[in-house]
Amino acid sequence: MKHQINKNDVIWGYLSQILNMASSLLLLPFILYFLDQENVGVWYVFITIIGLIQLLEFGFTNNLSLYLLFYAGAEHISDKNLPSYNKAGVVNIRLLSDIIAASRKIYLFVSIISLTIISSAGVFYLSTLNYSGSHSYLYISWLIYGFATVIIFYFGYYNALLKGRGDQTQLNKVIVFSKLTNVVCTIPLLYFGFGILSISIGMLCSVIVDRILVRKSVFMIKQPKQLRLLN
Repeated sequence: MKHQINKNDVIWGYLSQILNMASSLLLLPFILYFLDQENVGVWYVFITIIGLIQLLEFGFTNNLSLYLLFYAGAEHISDKNLPSYNKAGVVNIRLLSDIIAASRKIYLFVSIISLTIISSAGVFYLSTLNYSGSHSYLYISWLIYGFATVIIFYFGYYNALLKGRGDQTQLNKVIVFSKLTNVVCTIPLLYFGFGILSISIGMLCSVIVDRILVRKSVFMIKQPKQLRLLN
């Protein structure tokens, strides 16, 4: 699928890269101002644990996007040979359906493992911390933050579908809006005294917006009738 890069594509690309890297930096001054030293330390614990759990993804999203050759009219996918293509370049809906079904199973498996670690090992580790505040508040904040991560894991194949068919600009738009949602939701909650729970809720709102937009992009932008049947 050929796509000519224009000025808007470049702008959205830069915006997504900037916000993807700088959204946490934008929040950092507010976090340091509204949270005490103890809760800032807990936030860093959250980030560290989630960073370790994210290793379970094993870069599968990037690998999957490389195999989405059916968008160019491939009739089959092989790990040994180049696939045959139909001359019309029509998407093989059956192959698309099989890829989505297989991807869902893999991401579901990773999500279940992640959720198990978050709700068991993660909670256990937090219980060992000498936290002066309410542990129930701490656990709720952690589980919301962890649940947001699980949502990202489970719907990760949507990102691969967009990349595979060449809709990188659309994916960049989703990243921009989701990161802005995180900033816009977190800062007011910090101001009104929700503490570390503010970060967790902001993260969850960001993930929900991200998944809604990326899902809509996958199933409604191109070939809506066929792709909607796979939803």
